[in-house]
Amino acid sequence: MAQEEGQDMKRREDMEFFSRHLLEWYHGQKRDLPWRRSRDPYHIWVSEIMLQQTRVDTVIPYFNRFIGRFPTIESLAEAAEEEVLKCWEGLGYYSRARNLQHAARQVKDAYGGKVPDDREAVFGLKGVGPYTAGAILSIAFNRPEPAVDGNVMRVLSRFFLIEDDIAKTKTRVKMEGLAKELIPGGEASHFNQALMEHGALVCTPKSPRCLVCPVMERCAGRLAGRETTLPIKTKAKPPRPETRLAALVEGRGERAGRVLIRQRPSSGLLARMWELPHWPAPENDGAGAGAARPEGAAAMDRLRRSRLRPGSPPGRRSTLWLPSTRSAISIGPCRCTAAGRNGFRCRWLRKRGRRTLRSVRPWRRRQRLRRRRCSRRRTPPIRARRPSFSPTRLAMPASGRKCAGSDAKTWRITLFRMSSLSC
Repeated sequence: MAQEEGQDMKRREDMEFFSRHLLEWYHGQKRDLPWRRSRDPYHIWVSEIMLQQTRVDTVIPYFNRFIGRFPTIESLAEAAEEEVLKCWEGLGYYSRARNLQHAARQVKDAYGGKVPDDREAVFGLKGVGPYTAGAILSIAFNRPEPAVDGNVMRVLSRFFLIEDDIAKTKTRVKMEGLAKELIPGGEASHFNQALMEHGALVCTPKSPRCLVCPVMERCAGRLAGRETTLPIKTKAKPPRPETRLAALVEGRGERAGRVLIRQRPSSGLLARMWELPHWPAPENDGAGAGAARPEGAAAMDRLRRSRLRPGSPPGRRSTLWLPSTRSAISIGPCRCTAAGRNGFRCRWLRKRGRRTLRSVRPWRRRQRLRRRRCSRRRTPPIRARRPSFSPTRLAMPASGRKCAGSDAKTWRITLFRMSSLSC
């Protein structure tokens, strides 16, 4: 009995130590971020949606531009979806933008354009989960609500030596209860931000900076030598490879200088975004990822089914490996002619406008990184033809119309073999 009371007392002392020192550290070391300059619930809400699966330094310019264009919930709710997606372009995960606008319309219609301060009401907004709801309520309204994300679970797992699998729901519930106990009275806004900041700057995933940690003295994970192995998380299933063939269709005649893009379906990944026409490659067509596609009849048969008639056989081709998108792309030209209307929602995009697309920029960054790596190894850089578009990244929120192909104009087609990894 006395032993249990002693353990409870030590735990309370550790919790008080953790909360007090973390807040002191935060007030002296916090970053000056644009969404921290006010407690506007709308600004905090937008920032939390943008920060999902995205780094802070990437979000800052997008946040400033988005708030500048849609300064109020009413302006976001009344805007056209294409305009919202265009402002979001390059940030990725476009369903976040659609859900945010849908939720803004909910707030406008049900709450008069003001973000509610009730947990059930906030949690009922489209795209708002437990973490986002807790962040909005605690940061904007100073409510004692936990906001537990990956950074917070990592910090708590190490300091309190929690060896439960953080991928399990019961562990998240346990973490939320612990985080709520740690919140000092009247300091919910600062404390939750301190937890997130500490996980982002000090208690990092691979190389924790224990020497500058404000709570290092009582960190149970460090004292046990487990700071680099915690938190525990079961490995996800390995991704399955998926190979697709994409075509770069360049117009001739009156469509010279333009390329054909197609709109994705209204649901699923990158819904209603614009991309190069593509289709799944046959399973027996080619070798593994990264291998150049052999000149087989299967790909040509797919072209016929997509109402494009192949002409001359593919010529010289190059193979590229894009590590940031986990894709292997083989490029080679062939000649095709249109064969009637295909029914896809398509539009012609001017080639000179492609340099303004954000899909081109990652290629330049990859080329610079490749040159740096090669110079360190003292090996010649890999020379490969730069694709006109990155098929895995091209997404344009724009209006379009169905493209008629009955004029039988000759188009120049570039076939891409995309071996991407999808879960």
